[in-house]
Amino acid sequence: MNSWIILQFVVDILLLSIIIFYIIKDSLSKNKLQQPLPALNELKTLAESLQQLIIESEKIAARLEKILMKKKN
Repeated sequence: MNSWIILQFVVDILLLSIIIFYIIKDSLSKNKLQQPLPALNELKTLAESLQQLIIESEKIAARLEKILMKKKN
């Protein structure tokens, strides 16, 4: 029974060490210079492609709804 307690203690210490490591790593990465913002043209292109994806998904959803209604009737 004592061996299980010792094993659990070792695992707890290991997990705590990993958590502390990632907290320190995250805080150090925030101190570095931030990446420059993307260009306005890139953002416009991204917004247009996202808009096209939304339109396509709405069309697909409408088609699926029609098919489901037909099968339901």
